Amino acid sequence: MDDKFRYRLSGNQKIEIAQNLIDIMEKGSGITERTITFIDNWIRTGPAEKGKAFFDVWDKHRRNDLPSTESATGHIPLHQ
Repeated sequence: MDDKFRYRLSGNQKIEIAQNLIDIMEKGSGITERTITFIDNWIRTGPAEKGKAFFDVWDKHRRNDLPSTESATGHIPLHQ
């Protein structure tokens, strides 16, 4: 039996967490319970256990921080 930790998120949950991380950094917003759980699981899992759900959230966050020639604000909408 595989005892490897499997962290799963829906597409909407990934967007919600990424947006909360962005809002925390840009607006000083409060952290949501789902984002706390995400960060806690990220810290507690080893490299071999970090799967697609984790990297999808960080990728959405990273893409939003990169300058874009398509956007005057420099932000890429999360829904792309």
